Amino acid sequence: MAIFSCHVSIKLPPKISDGQENCKQFLGLEDPANRLPKAVARTAPLALFIYTLVVVWFHQRGHQLLRFPFRPWYTKKEEPSFADMLTTLR
Repeated sequence: MAIFSCHVSIKLPPKISDGQENCKQFLGLEDPANRLPKAVARTAPLALFIYTLVVVWFHQRGHQLLRFPFRPWYTKKEEPSFADMLTTLR
């Protein structure tokens, strides 16, 4: 059995609710289209797991590919949002 160890310094969101809000807004957790009990029980953990994968991928590899679009009204943006991370991943 192999043990995987990862030491990455990640700037975490200031609140846990930010991650939940991002899952609702960008990963479809706001209004999931499932009604069966098992499907309902799996939806939130899967969305949070995908959120975690995107954030970890971005901090390990994706930050090198990040390009902020030109927006003259928003010139001082330095930190990527979760939407920026998803756009970079796509």
